[in-house]
Amino acid sequence: LSFFYVPIIFGEKWTPAIPILIMICLSVIPRSFAWTASVLLNSVNQTHVSLYLDLIFTVIFAASILIAVNWGIYWVAASVLLSHTLVLPIFTVWSIRQVFNRK
Repeated sequence: LSFFYVPIIFGEKWTPAIPILIMICLSVIPRSFAWTASVLLNSVNQTHVSLYLDLIFTVIFAASILIAVNWGIYWVAASVLLSHTLVLPIFTVWSIRQVFNRK
């Protein structure tokens, strides 16, 4: 819906930023699932695992942004989206399996 409300709220000069806004907003979807998996790990007293996964993701996320910054803001937004959609689902599925496959 950003195609509709960005020009109305912020003005026509912000329409080139709409694709960037869309990519960043879409990256929140896998982030919410990862947050839920982190809370799940915390609830079964595996906070250290949650910390390690967050540290690994932070390193990957920072590296992808540092690499993408050389090509401009669109590539930075794309790297945010890609790092969230490629890395976080792996952590989420792994966390859920760790908790629910315990004997």
